[in-house]
Amino acid sequence: MPYLLRTFSASRKLGFAVVMAIFGVASTSADPGEAFPTIDVELGQTVEDFLEENSHPGMTVAASLNGRMVMNKAYGVRNIDTQEPMSIHHRTRIASLSKLLNAATFLKYTEDTANPGLLDEPIFGSHGLLSPNDADPEIYDEFISGTKRRTPVVGTVISKPNDHVYTYYDSGFYSIGTTSDLDARSNSLLPYALPPGKSPSDIVAMAGSTSGGTFTWYRDGSFSCGTFDDLRSPEECYFEEITQLPPKQQMGFLVGVAVAGQSGKVYSWYEDGTRAVGHVFDLAAIDSGQPYQVGVGRRTYSIRSMAISAHDRVYTFYSDNRVSRGTSLDLDPNNAEYDTSLAAGVSGRPWMSWYSQMTPRHLLSHSSGIPRDVSLTGATGLDTGQLAAAGPDGQLGFAKLQKYAPHSRLLFPPGTTSVYSNHAVSLAGYALETVSGETYGDLLETRILDPLGIEMGLAWDPIGDNDATPHTLYGELVETCGCDPIWRFRENSGYLTATAGDYLRFLLAIDNGPGPHGDLLSPASVALMETRAPGSAYGLGWSVSQSGRMMSHSGAVLGGSSVTYRFKAGYSYEGQDLGGIQVVIAANMLHRNSGLGTLALRVAKAVAVANANRHIPSSYDLY
Repeated sequence: MPYLLRTFSASRKLGFAVVMAIFGVASTSADPGEAFPTIDVELGQTVEDFLEENSHPGMTVAASLNGRMVMNKAYGVRNIDTQEPMSIHHRTRIASLSKLLNAATFLKYTEDTANPGLLDEPIFGSHGLLSPNDADPEIYDEFISGTKRRTPVVGTVISKPNDHVYTYYDSGFYSIGTTSDLDARSNSLLPYALPPGKSPSDIVAMAGSTSGGTFTWYRDGSFSCGTFDDLRSPEECYFEEITQLPPKQQMGFLVGVAVAGQSGKVYSWYEDGTRAVGHVFDLAAIDSGQPYQVGVGRRTYSIRSMAISAHDRVYTFYSDNRVSRGTSLDLDPNNAEYDTSLAAGVSGRPWMSWYSQMTPRHLLSHSSGIPRDVSLTGATGLDTGQLAAAGPDGQLGFAKLQKYAPHSRLLFPPGTTSVYSNHAVSLAGYALETVSGETYGDLLETRILDPLGIEMGLAWDPIGDNDATPHTLYGELVETCGCDPIWRFRENSGYLTATAGDYLRFLLAIDNGPGPHGDLLSPASVALMETRAPGSAYGLGWSVSQSGRMMSHSGAVLGGSSVTYRFKAGYSYEGQDLGGIQVVIAANMLHRNSGLGTLALRVAKAVAVANANRHIPSSYDLY
């Protein structure tokens, strides 16, 4: 079956559905759940219409009011082939809603071990949570290698008319010199201009044109041509997202691009050890890829930049300030590397310092500076030397993914702003595993799920972002595969499965709100989750509105979409105060759909109106 689920909690494992599954008997009745009657009246056909209009199979929907569950219902079908009705016991992939569980697990661990300072311990550095003495010291070695590779040089251009070497730094300045002395021909650093909206960290490669200008390629696939001091001059010499790459390659995999002085052909080199030939808009138009050789003891991951001289010699600049000279397929045929020196006064972006400042608090609040995702293909290339086929999750593991992470540029200093990052949250989970000596799955089970008596699962047979196979089964009853699945790097940021009802039970345990159900976390920990971290639009797990009156999160992967909201007093929607209301929707959607957020607001409004028109009694609780 498409989903093989690990059942976390020991409780309820021998429920009716499991017994039926063990004996091979299909359950013929689905539990549609219920809601306080006037909520149903207010919603009417809203959910059914949403499913029909968006061609989605089904979903579970749960809502609470002042700490009591007032709605737990199922809509649509679980299986689009058999039209089996959806049940409130059918789990679906909750995708990034897993991140709140990650944050809560981390905080619960700090409380149970009386170690609140763990949130602000450095992740990297000689005494970091992932220090050189870690169980996998290669992570630290790659961290050092990656930071040296990505700063301070962002590109090198050799002018074809005179072989002057132009070196561009991530400080926004450039120097003019020779291959062995990068500022020998300029008395000082000179500023360069970029296209609007671009920064030096967006540059992935630069090359010198045959006419004496510059070509620049950016991380988003765009391209510009210009002069040495203005990378977009004339103004119209900028083209968005049109650069074609060899099969399987990405812009982030480029280690160098250069233009041959004699033929004008554009050569490009990649992390997997292949070289392509083409032109500026299609880097593989002539040759989509041949293997190239690096020097003795070298890796492609130590290359900072590359350039071709007027006489078509290929120069390779390394992160340890060494240079080699060779051909496009053999970068150092004579093993004759020599030293180079950076321009005086160059410091570049202080990445080593930025990394040393990074803490679990930054990771959980998306303010670490780590990009949204680290390339799974690139990480596999680092591990195997080859670009892998899609979907190597189970074979790779998070440790190897993290080894590749520092080879991508940090976006900003930690704690200064925020960019949503799947990898950052997974890294927090990995750090917690390292500190505790337990797997994240065991920590989640023993610290959160078991005490609440609820069950969630792991999509062990992945229906992931790289799996385009059509599936018809999008929800499992509480079943177990009878196996011990291998935990992968994404389980703490997107691989979990749950029902809306069970996820709402979890939320009721971390809200410090009124109602009969106690909280797992202290008020201080809940406040950390619900309050924007310094420089961020996120708390620990939650996305927090500027007013602080609404917390939300959404998630989407192939086979499952989800959304949750928590409202504080004073948050109004279409004239209704939604204070004290929480909503969870877990859908077995075939594709991503942003309309779930609007649907969740409609559900919250229905709860508010139902309570205002006919007070929902305090004895009504579906928990």
